[in-house]
Amino acid sequence: MSQTDLTRREMYDLVWSMPTERVAENFGLSEASLRKVYDRYRVPVPSRSYWTQKANGKDVKQTRLYRTDKPQDEWVYLSLSYAQPPATPPQANASERGQRLIRSRSSVESMIEPVEPLHDIHPTVMATARTLRGATPDADGTVRATGSGECGVVIGIANVERSIRVVDGLARALESRGLALHG
Repeated sequence: MSQTDLTRREMYDLVWSMPTERVAENFGLSEASLRKVYDRYRVPVPSRSYWTQKANGKDVKQTRLYRTDKPQDEWVYLSLSYAQPPATPPQANASERGQRLIRSRSSVESMIEPVEPLHDIHPTVMATARTLRGATPDADGTVRATGSGECGVVIGIANVERSIRVVDGLARALESRGLALHG
């Protein structure tokens, strides 16, 4: 993996010199990923019909590259893995990617520490906390506290205590500013 630094002008010149699928292939990106980069930095990209018309000798117009009002967007930093022919069949790559994903998820989960239950809960949040803690998860694994006097929370069962802390913190912050959270 390497980092490539390009200006918006260089990106623009590159994508108007060859079709986006070839540019993406050269950078080891999918065409959709490359288009997202171009969209993020507001660099116009030619349509497929542009290349068809150009190949047929028609007069085609190139969309102008406008200046950005954000100077920090003039430089684009891309971390790229240049395309190389696969050494193994795609099915093996998919299986390997799946295994890497499972390993990365389990390593992330081991880094996340569980949140301790909050005992001193703001009175406005008390009904929401009681409902969330006593709720049975639905088929999607979510619990709800959306009834009268509750804060309208729908979350995954694993995030109950974390959500109670967030809503409690919000209620306390509002109260310190003379405002109120209404359940």
